[in-house]
Amino acid sequence: MFWFQNLWMSLLVLILTVLPLPVFLIYFWPCLPVLFFFIINVYQERAIVNMWIWFIGLSLDLLQNSYLGYHVIALLVLNFFISQYRHRFLLSPIAQQVIFVMFGALIYSSINEAFDWHGNGYQFTLRIVAIVLATALQWPWIAIWQRNKRQNVYNRRII
Repeated sequence: MFWFQNLWMSLLVLILTVLPLPVFLIYFWPCLPVLFFFIINVYQERAIVNMWIWFIGLSLDLLQNSYLGYHVIALLVLNFFISQYRHRFLLSPIAQQVIFVMFGALIYSSINEAFDWHGNGYQFTLRIVAIVLATALQWPWIAIWQRNKRQNVYNRRII
């Protein structure tokens, strides 16, 4: 069941990541692969995370016409960070989870921007800070959605 849901979510992440954005939305658009990997690493026990890393990473490399493999490297580093702090992440309140997501987005976007850097340090810093904040502000919505989903499953089992 999870693989089918993850397939649709990964296709949605790919479409929304490659979607051409107007200039004013570039700094307000969250880093969707980071949110996707936080969801499947934290809320799913039996997800084949490395398969999704290779699928999404190589697809993003091909769709964005970039060097083959640097999205995979960024996602592997992100996955290592998430897997190290998974249990601490689950036990922490939402404000602390937002900080974890900020660090994860910082790791992923720093690696991506380091590969795509064109020499403008001010824009490099501004873009990373904007992406990290936009991604972190999306996490409370996802955490509440997952909590409600789990509560509904728990209530169905009791009845």
